[in-house]
Amino acid sequence: ILQQWGEFDPLSSTHNFRVGMHDALESSVLPPLIKVLSRRAPNVGISSIKVDRSNLERELASGHIDIALDVSRSVKKPVNQHKIWNSGFCVVMRNSHPLQHTLNQQNYLESQHIIVSNRPLGMTMEDTFFQQQGLQRKTSIRCQNYFAATKILSSSNQLLTITKSMAKQLLNEELCLVKVPFNLPRFGTSVYWHENTEQDSALAWLRSILMDMEPHV
Repeated sequence: ILQQWGEFDPLSSTHNFRVGMHDALESSVLPPLIKVLSRRAPNVGISSIKVDRSNLERELASGHIDIALDVSRSVKKPVNQHKIWNSGFCVVMRNSHPLQHTLNQQNYLESQHIIVSNRPLGMTMEDTFFQQQGLQRKTSIRCQNYFAATKILSSSNQLLTITKSMAKQLLNEELCLVKVPFNLPRFGTSVYWHENTEQDSALAWLRSILMDMEPHV
């Protein structure tokens, strides 16, 4: 009732926020978000919901999700956007990999690569960059989650190119990070919301939390 009258009290609210995000973002977003909420809104809930970015406007308009976190890209009204984080790319490989100290553009493109994607045969952002530059890398393995990718990396000479923020979460004693031998564009993450919720005090509060929050890396 308070929310309907344009009021939101985070300390007493029991509201459940529905946040659309890819599962790869959960480990970066949820830990710091839950930490903030435990102090400032201890009774609210968070539901992370996987959403297809091609249906983003419809999911926001229908109320299936309250807001979304996704890669930064151009959107049109009635969807609003605000970039909250930027991250560069790096290469993850096993310790003692033959290219650990000698990775360059030529041997990078000649190596075998893992791609993590839940979109069959879809191009990643890195692939799009390479295509624009007239380059092509060898993708030998495509899997659906980073846990599987790290297991493969630990026992092979495969390479995985991902954002630094994600790579730091995957690191263990068997893996290392190496600088990408290309000038890849930085990866941006934005928060998206429908303009119909612009004046919703609860959602405005959550957006402000996310805009001020540092990702967990």
